[in-house]
Amino acid sequence: MSKSKESGHINKVVSAVIIWILYIIWLLKISSIVPTVGNFIIHLLFLGIVIFVFKDDLISNLKEFKVDKKKKILRIFLYFIGFLVIMLISNGLISFFTSIMGIDLAKDSSSKALSDVFVQVPYGTLFACFLTIVFYPIVEELIFRKSLRPAIKNGVLFVIITSLLSWYFQVTLLNPSINEFVLAIQTFLNSIFMAIIYVKTNNIIYTISSRMLFNIFICIMQLGILMFS
Repeated sequence: MSKSKESGHINKVVSAVIIWILYIIWLLKISSIVPTVGNFIIHLLFLGIVIFVFKDDLISNLKEFKVDKKKKILRIFLYFIGFLVIMLISNGLISFFTSIMGIDLAKDSSSKALSDVFVQVPYGTLFACFLTIVFYPIVEELIFRKSLRPAIKNGVLFVIITSLLSWYFQVTLLNPSINEFVLAIQTFLNSIFMAIIYVKTNNIIYTISSRMLFNIFICIMQLGILMFS
């Protein structure tokens, strides 16, 4: 390995360590989904920090994505269809496990907190849409996929480790119960899907964009339920 490549690899490792430390501090001490102006600004600042850390990779991936862009947009749409299939499968699995384990979806689901924010029109709805469509796809894909890929070269190992980390940190870190792990099945399956996409494409734009598209769909569904309920 040349000195320049070795230096670049070290820089990526250091960046990954720093961003993971910041992310854990963020989750444990700072992160909140209360829809206030201050909280929105804090989320924007953290989003900016994460983007800044990975700006070179993002610029490189964006340049590569612009080549034959129509074909790649079609692939993102196909990935969106994949998300829909996973949603149907995971809903079936969650219903099965909750019925045999006696889990109360209304009480035990940590995702219910964000749903409760969404119905607080207008500011809660706007903040929940920002988190769902912009913040989470960018921050989580850069941290769980982009930061770890240089350290985990084996594709299968990468899919397993990043999916388990996503499953734990995104949903169950603050409430590590069996119920939460069951209710986070969709998060786990989505993470597997995203990790496979990233291994195949080596371009984080695919995972970020497809997650954004799917989350736009989810927000539209929630808005429809909110309007007609």
